[in-house]
Amino acid sequence: MTVSLITVTYNGGASIVGDLRGIAQIVGDEVDEFLVVDSGSTDATAERIGDELSEVRLIAEPQNRGYASAVNRGIAEATGDVLVILNPDAFPEAGAVERLGQIALEHPEFLLLGGTLVDATGRAQRNGSGPLPRLGDVLREGIFLPRPKVAGFERIAAGGPGVVEAGFISGAVMAILRRNLEKLGPMDDDYFLYNEDVEWCHRAWSRGGRVGIVPSARFEHAGGATTREAERDPFAARVLSDFQYHVEVRGVAAELVRRRWLLRTRFRSWLYGADAKLKILGGRPNSAERARNYRDLHRALRLFRWSTDANRQNGLPSRLFERPTRPRVVHLITRLIVGGAQENTVASVEQVDPARFESRLWMGPQTGDEGSLVGDARRRGIAPQIIPNLVRQIHPLKDLLVTAELARRFRRERVDLVHTHSSKAGIVGRLAARIAGVPVIVHTVHGWGFHEHMSPFVRGVYVFLERLMQGFTDRLISVSEETTRIGLERAIGVPEKYTLIRSGIPLARFHPDDSLRRAMRHELGILEGEIVIGSVGRLSPQKNPLDFVRVARQLLSTHPHLRFLYVGDGALRPEFEAAAGDSPIPDRITLLGLRDDVPDLLRALDIFVLTSLWEGLPRVVPQALSTGVPVVVY
Repeated sequence: MTVSLITVTYNGGASIVGDLRGIAQIVGDEVDEFLVVDSGSTDATAERIGDELSEVRLIAEPQNRGYASAVNRGIAEATGDVLVILNPDAFPEAGAVERLGQIALEHPEFLLLGGTLVDATGRAQRNGSGPLPRLGDVLREGIFLPRPKVAGFERIAAGGPGVVEAGFISGAVMAILRRNLEKLGPMDDDYFLYNEDVEWCHRAWSRGGRVGIVPSARFEHAGGATTREAERDPFAARVLSDFQYHVEVRGVAAELVRRRWLLRTRFRSWLYGADAKLKILGGRPNSAERARNYRDLHRALRLFRWSTDANRQNGLPSRLFERPTRPRVVHLITRLIVGGAQENTVASVEQVDPARFESRLWMGPQTGDEGSLVGDARRRGIAPQIIPNLVRQIHPLKDLLVTAELARRFRRERVDLVHTHSSKAGIVGRLAARIAGVPVIVHTVHGWGFHEHMSPFVRGVYVFLERLMQGFTDRLISVSEETTRIGLERAIGVPEKYTLIRSGIPLARFHPDDSLRRAMRHELGILEGEIVIGSVGRLSPQKNPLDFVRVARQLLSTHPHLRFLYVGDGALRPEFEAAAGDSPIPDRITLLGLRDDVPDLLRALDIFVLTSLWEGLPRVVPQALSTGVPVVVY
């Protein structure tokens, strides 16, 4: 029997030469060759080994392609009948490597054999073997629960004879017969670090072989010492390796893996952050760094979507921190009626650079007497998608259904950012996005859904829901400073969460033009010298159009030469027409209904009046001012 010992190093530091020399002295004549594969170290590890260790054969890789790739290079170069793979932080007892090789020869049905890992006190470590991992182990380990013990662990701990069967064995010590490589194949070098040993064991079982531990072959294992100096990349590799194993090997949905790791990283970042501040774990010296690393991992996972690429190494740690080249953004609004919030939403979808973002517009099915902007959106190259159960009214059943439906769609379409508009869409949309694990959630407050003109109970419910939803929101966009002030007064978020972005208004059509003004006044039958007062808005309680009629009636009683025009439609049209008909001079108040020539109508006015009870940012005010018309607002 000839035995090849293979060890992989990477940035081993000043102690690596001493560790390897110690292993070489222990194994002595138990091995026929000792191969050290350096995986592209950047700290002169390879140079130190080459200069100071004549006992080993050094294979220096030009770049770090991960542990599995380095092991496979060692396997390809080795000549022994038995190949023993050993971490540099696993120190064998005298005779352990020889016993491992001998058992491998005696039991060829075991495609992979491991040794018993023990700590400095000689106590067997549970993480050296166990059942094949399941998805639940992600959270189990996240809260520091040990992995399930392998059946027969007591025999392993006692160092008894023979072999104990295990689902998997740790890659810290693994032995394989050269002839069994034909059946098993090398490690999967698509893995960078972690789970390459688990996948190898899973493959051994799936190909009719067995996996086991040799209790009498004992190795003192430092347990992760080789990766403690730079934690973020090893932990990123661990996350990706879990995706590789659970998704590609076990057939688990990638989203389930991502959500469990999101919970694990959130818990660990909180835990180590609390230890850094409050010393709940005794004040570990590296807690602050660990908290930062876990926060980085959590942020990266929120944007990460697993996929395999045959042209790259899928387990490379840097991949976790890559950003989508063209993130998918969904804008969600309750109704696409004629209104400022809706115009702003359409503009937000239209104006975003399509080379950088894939923007979509989802909306509820309801329209109304106010008119619809669906046709306008389609003319601008936007194809709104209808969400059937998204309705404006509070409807518990439909609200539950639409939340579930949106969550399913967000997951299925792998949405990277959800941007909600309007109160109802903002509540169900943000909740669904949170359930679906959407990485980034944004809400624009065009105007709060609560106001002083509703009952205190209903107002309180809206404020409570907004407070709840802001916890799920990465950024609140307000269209005015007043909107931000109202939100902060009611404890909806903190100032740092708000960003002021005023509603964008295309002003190219809104400018003074005397010839267009004369043409429109002539079309409307306005005589020379008549003063025209007008307004534009939905006939809804918020816009308070009946106040416009009351003002008109009062002024007409003393100034009968005035003319009043109202542009818009809505639920209050019958009340508006009835109130205007009761005017002393009813033909001086004209309801024009819905019009698509608002810029020309504004030019025809002498005074613009806004009677709204509440607003976020009324777009029509700057539009009127841009056409040269003075504005009265109260």
